[in-house]
Amino acid sequence: MNREFFSATSNVPFSTEEELHEHYRSGFHRYNLKRRVAGLGPVTKEWFELHRDKLLSAASANTNKEDVTYFDPLSRKSFNSESKYL
Repeated sequence: MNREFFSATSNVPFSTEEELHEHYRSGFHRYNLKRRVAGLGPVTKEWFELHRDKLLSAASANTNKEDVTYFDPLSRKSFNSESKYL
């Protein structure tokens, strides 16, 4: 019997349980989990990667990391740290 595993939070299927557990530890899953708690729908992996890369490149360009504000355009919320944003 071939089982399929599914993350309802991120709306993504997986072929193995190990892939699912790896997904649960990812920033992508955590971000979608925070969106779900806020009453928002999930974003795609592509959207997350694109915006995370843009955010991290902008933050690395700023030498004073204490002044960086992370902004989520979908929820329109601002965060003061990368860990809170992701």
